[in-house]
Formats: sequence, C-alpha cells, structure tokens
Amino acid sequence: MKMYKSEEIKHSLLKKGFKLREGDHSYLIFYSQGKESQIATKISHGSGSPGKDILSKIKRQLCFNSQGDFERFIDCYMDREEYESYLKKKNLI
Repeated sequence: MKMYKSEEIKHSLLKKGFKLREGDHSYLIFYSQGKESQIATKISHGSGSPGKDILSKIKRQLCFNSQGDFERFIDCYMDREEYESYLKKKNLI
C-alpha cells in the first residue's frame, strides 16, 4: 500500500469536486452538479501520513473497492469526471 500525507489527500480531493468543512477535523464532501452527496471522508489536520488502517478507511469512504483505483485517484490519474462516472455506475450519486 502506497503511503500519502494528509495534505496530499486533501489537495487531491479538493481538485476533484470535494469541498472542505473545517471543525475538529477536516471533512471533505463530494459535490455533484452543485449538490452535496453522501460521499465524504475525514482527514486529520496533521501534516503526517495516516496509517494503513486510516488509508483503508478513506478508500472505503470514497467508495473504492481496489487499492489501485484509490491510488490512481489520489495520484490524479483519475479526474473528477471519471470519478463521478464511477460513482454513478455504482448508483451512489
């Protein structure tokens, strides 16, 4: 499993239709066609790397079944349109 820093994940999600809601933690919520969806995750304010268990949880919250798809998304090989299409095929938005 590839490791990512919290800031890398947050930056990637913000580029792909997620909006930030600050609180005790940073919540990132996916918006589709201007509407808030149920797709959301929580990221720590810290600059370090979340552990494998937290990365697995983020992967599930973003509705990815495979680690490869999750990494493609975070590494920006999957753009917003492809992600939105992926979620539509799974009837999640």
